[in-house]
Amino acid sequence: MIEHASRKAASELREAESHRIQALDSTRIFAASAVVYAHAADAPAMLGRLGVEYFFALSGYLITGILLRARGTGSRDFARPLGNFFARRCLRIWPAYYLLLAFLLWRNHEHIRASAIWHILYSSNVLFWLKDRWNPWIASHFWSLAVEEQFYLIWPFLIYWTKRAVLKWLLPALAFASWGMAFALSTCFPGHYNVGFDVLMPFSLLSLAMGATLAVWRLECPRALRGLKPLGYLCIVTLIISIAIQGTAALESFGTRPLTTICFVWFIAVLSTQTSGTLSRLLAARPLVYLGSVSYGVYLYHLLMLYYIVQSKHGPQLPLGLVTFIATWTASVLLACLSWHLIEKPANAFKARFVF
Repeated sequence: MIEHASRKAASELREAESHRIQALDSTRIFAASAVVYAHAADAPAMLGRLGVEYFFALSGYLITGILLRARGTGSRDFARPLGNFFARRCLRIWPAYYLLLAFLLWRNHEHIRASAIWHILYSSNVLFWLKDRWNPWIASHFWSLAVEEQFYLIWPFLIYWTKRAVLKWLLPALAFASWGMAFALSTCFPGHYNVGFDVLMPFSLLSLAMGATLAVWRLECPRALRGLKPLGYLCIVTLIISIAIQGTAALESFGTRPLTTICFVWFIAVLSTQTSGTLSRLLAARPLVYLGSVSYGVYLYHLLMLYYIVQSKHGPQLPLGLVTFIATWTASVLLACLSWHLIEKPANAFKARFVF
């Protein structure tokens, strides 16, 4: 009976991963583009934050699915699958990141050498929080990469050492506890105005843990997901009313973050289950899927491209706006494509040596 359940869990999560390839990967480019637009077009910062929150929700869902699939094999040897997980994550993230960081340190853009150790150790988020400034700004987007890397260090142990029946309640509780603590600390200590507590990993778990909750609930209590649709509609209506009253400032409020997160999780659930739907078929178009595969590079390189377009004396020094966004996005995509084929894809080939 236990072996049958394990095989069923592994089968369902393999199916979910296939759906990810068809429908979810392409959504990454839209999230990355939202961040680029927020920076290059001088758009409201909340647009970029929404893009990052979607990244977090999707990452929480996919990473937890991978870990549950590995755990579902029934193996009691945690060391090997966990070691393989960390190796695969490093192969995916480190090569492009450290190459970019090496270039920034070589050129010493924005005097980044002074804070080199923080970026090398994936603790940029702590640096920015301590400073309460996005300095050096050319590496300011590293905060979210640091959060994800710190998340990867603790999450596998939580998933492996906790029963799934407990996880289905623990994860949403953890998500809202993280959000509640960040909300309370930001209210009690308003001194951190520019860089909030929510850039620290323990206070950034709302979207990550809610995405993870979706992965667990699909296995443990799939019927409960039926309530996600009406809940999603309710959140959308509430957001519309909030925006009508407060304007776009409503989306910058801590109070609305659970609403946007639930909407993101609902969207991910729809794409993961309704693969024959019109939206899923559109998102499965090869150009979009390809752009989704290089979206990490788009996010990683976009501030470097923006620097050369806006600030560098060797660039056109365009003002922030729509034209600058188009130029930055295009340059970032081109560089990301080169990075994918020359750096990331060859590094990913070594993943075959670290199979779950």
